[in-house]
Amino acid sequence: MAQDLWEIVESTYEAPAPENEAALKAWSKTNAMALHVIQMSCEPYTFSDIREISSARIAWDTLAKKHKPSSGTSLSLSVK
Repeated sequence: MAQDLWEIVESTYEAPAPENEAALKAWSKTNAMALHVIQMSCEPYTFSDIREISSARIAWDTLAKKHKPSSGTSLSLSVK
């Protein structure tokens, strides 16, 4: 949160248009940092679920869907 990484997970699935170089560069950097944090927080078996994903938002949604808690409990992903 200190580096506004959560914002990329809550925002759109798609990068800005290539014509907007500055926005694309900023989005790409933030996405890469957020994705790295998500990946580093995963145990090996969880990481394998998102290994090939290049979007922080899609990686987060994939993990949330696959590890969705049963009703009445909160989300708890396997974190190192």
